[in-house]
Amino acid sequence: MLENFDSVQQFADTLKSVVLDMSNVSKAKRIEALRTITNFERCRWHPAAMTQAIQLIVGNEEDWLSALGTDEEFLTNMDAIYQVYSQHIDCDQVELEDILDMKGAAEYLGIHLDTMKKYVYRQERLRGKMVGNSMAFTRRQLDTFKRQELGG
Repeated sequence: MLENFDSVQQFADTLKSVVLDMSNVSKAKRIEALRTITNFERCRWHPAAMTQAIQLIVGNEEDWLSALGTDEEFLTNMDAIYQVYSQHIDCDQVELEDILDMKGAAEYLGIHLDTMKKYVYRQERLRGKMVGNSMAFTRRQLDTFKRQELGG
């Protein structure tokens, strides 16, 4: 079922492409789904456990991606798959409040928004993840940046 995936990153990238192509789902729901996918990325890759999780949620479908259903069903099923998978595999979960946009990240670091943009875009000292049209950062990532780059 998951022979084409060598890593959790490949699996997550496949899910991301589906979510980003969802035009009839609100931006808020897509962002929430991308946060779930970010949690997938924090898990060890175990194809057998993922296969079991998928089979539990959508059955024994060879084309499991299509079997996840309509866009809304896909998001619900993807979250359910993550819940099942993360019960059996070590995952470093990120809570929703631990993800900040560019402005929130600048405030969290105690720097001006223009300085934040300089670090991200011009100097490329800090890398976030694109979520829709916005850049997102985790608190852990910002704490590491603050410690290593800002001496805080």
